[in-house]
Amino acid sequence: MLGELIYHQMHNTNLASTWLYLKDTRKEFESQKEQLVKWVENDEIVDIYKAHKEKEQTGKRPGSPDWTDDRDS
Repeated sequence: MLGELIYHQMHNTNLASTWLYLKDTRKEFESQKEQLVKWVENDEIVDIYKAHKEKEQTGKRPGSPDWTDDRDS
């Protein structure tokens, strides 16, 4: 009986749908986090980072006249 009252109160206060939303959001977060980890672990991102670091060390900055983006070539 107490469980039924709690169940109905959860629905009356919209807590049940909020809980379902939270559950789905957590699932989506985990999926997106996995995609991000895979992207970071990709060797290409390391190469892009190294290229940007090398340009910073040589004084070439994005937007400067001598800046070129080698990723597009």
